[in-house]
Amino acid sequence: MTEGKLWKKAVVEEMDALDKNETWDLVKLLNGRKLVGCTWVFKKKLNTVGKFEKYKVQLVVKGYCQVERVNFGEIFLLLQN
Repeated sequence: MTEGKLWKKAVVEEMDALDKNETWDLVKLLNGRKLVGCTWVFKKKLNTVGKFEKYKVQLVVKGYCQVERVNFGEIFLLLQN
């Protein structure tokens, strides 16, 4: 399997985990609210002796876009392809 396909498999596994854990609900953006973006973080995980173990992918929110007391409780996230 090519490295690209292994990364894609890791992304699909992350999305499946987010879906299984009911991480989010798709809702309409309320008036006056702004979206907080997200980004994918790709990392090759190593075991304790420094050998490659697996491809790890995480979808993370761009928290630096949040405004205190405005959108810390509920985050409206824009998922981009």
